[in-house]
Amino acid sequence: IAEHYDGVVATDVSEGQLRHAIAHPKVRYLHTPEDLPEDDLVALVGGEGSLDLVIVATAIHWFDVPLFYAVVNRVLRRPGGVLAVWGYNYDIHPFGDKLQGTLYPAMRPYMDPRTRLAMERYRQLPFPFEPVGVGREGEPADVDMEAEMTLEDLAGFVMTGSVAT
Repeated sequence: IAEHYDGVVATDVSEGQLRHAIAHPKVRYLHTPEDLPEDDLVALVGGEGSLDLVIVATAIHWFDVPLFYAVVNRVLRRPGGVLAVWGYNYDIHPFGDKLQGTLYPAMRPYMDPRTRLAMERYRQLPFPFEPVGVGREGEPADVDMEAEMTLEDLAGFVMTGSVAT
């Protein structure tokens, strides 16, 4: 993202996550604790109407969504600012997909409801923003971003899920 914009503001509620962030001269990393007042958050990231693009990658299911949307509506440039939200597509491999199809119904009752929102590809996520040509509320677009994983990588990924922990 930083290669396409003059500047990037990257935020996280976790200082630990931010310590693992890759330094980049165009990126400002900001700790935004959950108890940060809305007005302070808006000012910290740049102020009213200051952002062209807000991106949330595999995280919106953990947010207080109405509060987040209120902040996004304040910080996005009008007109033309965009909120882009995406998460993982859990289609892995024909065998893995079959295994997941068997395990998911058994695990679903034990999942945090927010995790289910992500696992079900954000189809139930309210999204009261103007579509920009890629997906819309209730109909998120599938965009392939392929990666190779070893069995160890897959096990590590599965263990990050709330059902496993």
